[in-house]
Amino acid sequence: MDEQTKSIRDFVIMYNKISEHCFRRCVTSFNDRELSADEVTCVERCAAKEILLNNRFIKVFLSVRETMKPM
Repeated sequence: MDEQTKSIRDFVIMYNKISEHCFRRCVTSFNDRELSADEVTCVERCAAKEILLNNRFIKVFLSVRETMKPM
């Protein structure tokens, strides 16, 4: 698998995990076809927090990796 394909696959996996986590956390009723305003707000905030967390994690990982000595 080439690097671009792996990157796309990793992105899709991350997107699916965030979507599932926020859906389970925020969607509480299946009585309507549309999400309620509260559910929409919750999903948007949840996804934003997850994306920020992931970006911070990547930055820390890259900075730690740069300081490590090759074996």
